[in-house]
Order: sequence, then C-alpha cells, then structure tokens
Amino acid sequence: MMDLERFFRELVSRLGPADAARLRQPLMLNDVMTKIMPYRSCRRALDLATVDDYEMLLLRLAAGEHGLARSEPLEASEAFQAELASRIPELSILRVYTDAELHLQPGPVALALTTPPDLAYAPPEMRAAAAPPPEPVVTPEPEIAPEPEPTPVTELQIEPAPVGSGEPAGCCETCGCQFPEDRIVNFCPRCGQGRTELFCPMCREPADPDWRFCIVCGHGLGAR
Repeated sequence: MMDLERFFRELVSRLGPADAARLRQPLMLNDVMTKIMPYRSCRRALDLATVDDYEMLLLRLAAGEHGLARSEPLEASEAFQAELASRIPELSILRVYTDAELHLQPGPVALALTTPPDLAYAPPEMRAAAAPPPEPVVTPEPEIAPEPEPTPVTELQIEPAPVGSGEPAGCCETCGCQFPEDRIVNFCPRCGQGRTELFCPMCREPADPDWRFCIVCGHGLGAR
C-alpha cells in the first residue's frame, strides 16, 4: 500500500467510527491539520519521520492525487496542483488556504471502510497488534487397539442319545460290558448306565469327554 493511501485510510478511520456522516461532508483543511489528524497524533501510526513528510502527504491529498479527494474552491485546488507539480513544492501553501474545503470521494471512502489495511507496510507495533495469536499445536493421542474378547469357555454339552436312535454297539464306559451288536442299545444291560453323546456347544461337532477344545472350531469346552 502506498503512503498516500495509508494517510487517507487513517483520516477515514478517525472520522468514520465517531461520526460516519462527516465522511460525506467537506472538511476544513485547517481542522484536518490541527484537530482531526495533526502530525503529532499520527506520525507513529504512519511511520512519518518529519512534519514535512506529513504536510507533503496532505498536499498530495488536497491536490486530488489518485482521486481520493478534491479541494474547493477551485482556486485552492489549482494552487495545490500547481505547487505539487513544481520541482520543489512549497508546503507553506497549505497555510495560505487553511479555509479550503476537502471533500473525500465516496468510492475510496467505501473501499477504506470495507477492506483491511495492508499490514506489510504498517509500523512494527501495528503489525504485532494485528497479528492473530498462534494456533495451539494439538498432538493427536495414539490410537489404542481394543483388546480381543476372550473366547468364552462353556461346559461340554452332553446330550442323551434318543430312544430308538439305533446307537451302534460297543462297550459300556462304566462297567465295560460288551453290548450286543444285533439290536439297539440305549442302556447298559449290566449296570443300567444310559449311553450318552458329547457335542461342542458352538458347532455341534461330537467330542470326547477329556477334550478341552473342539477340534473343528476351537471353542473352549472346559474340563469335566
């Protein structure tokens, strides 16, 4: 942003918040220099080294440079433009026409009110004040894999062989009696012990009494 634009923005900012209507009204050149924006109150904000720097910017604004403002009466406007075009402008011309009126142009005023200033050219303290606070660094927490659920261990289900199921012959697990092979045997003819079948509760696979896990699905069978 050019120094003249910063000067214009500073003037608009001092008028707008207090009384926006003043931006549409003519400003007395003397009021700008002594009340609205005197050198002593804006030199740090605009990074001005001398009064001459300040008056040169005001002369450029009053002469209508970049169409930011215009001066009345016409005599004063022409005098400002002629002095600005000279090889070494005589800044005392501002005190000759202290009663001249300065009219801020609506377009540049609207732009100054709606767009943020270019902080790249602002004084260091202004840049520091306008800089946003640093965002906190958030370290993501490590993901913890859920522990696998333990395989439930259930008791081995023992189901009695249904009557008339045609259980093949064999020996009684209780007394060792040899069963006849030519008929259905559901109970031991010697000790009366019923014949039973053992099944895995998960996949219904037959199992032996001393097995702790199913040989098909791996389900825990428990101890008997």
